[in-house]
Amino acid sequence: MTTLKQNLDVEELKEELSSLRADVASLVEAMKDNADNSSNPTADDSDSNQWDDLKSKIEQARSQGEEITRELDEEVRKHPIASVAIAFGIGYLASKIIK
Repeated sequence: MTTLKQNLDVEELKEELSSLRADVASLVEAMKDNADNSSNPTADDSDSNQWDDLKSKIEQARSQGEEITRELDEEVRKHPIASVAIAFGIGYLASKIIK
């Protein structure tokens, strides 16, 4: 039963990390678009609003990343042996894929 819950927790964390990656990718794209459109992000009100939105999204992504890190740290502390086993398994699979 505990292993099932741990697997579910790991899957939840994977989904949150995937969501965070997507958020960061969209932030990077927005930063690129903003850089292409203007060298001065505060040139007018619309640029200023875009800049504020970008700052807000970056802060949100950072907060979400910190939360995921705290949750992951908590799970590792609760189940250290399972965490090591999972990390070993992921490393083993990655090595097989890379070969």
